[in-house]
Amino acid sequence: MAERLDGTVERLWVEIDARRDELVGVIADLVRRPSLLGEEGPAQAYVADYLRTSGMTTEVWELDP
Repeated sequence: MAERLDGTVERLWVEIDARRDELVGVIADLVRRPSLLGEEGPAQAYVADYLRTSGMTTEVWELDP
């Protein structure tokens, strides 16, 4: 099990390194969006849209104050 986990972690780091510029851009875009308590909508929408364009299924939840 540990060997398989080590391989997975290694593949993760390889992918992060390969996409470093893209990921830095995504994070930079995200921190420009306000995400104060109760005002997380724009940041949440940005992340959901990014994940959808990456082929992932997302759910967006509105929290009650």
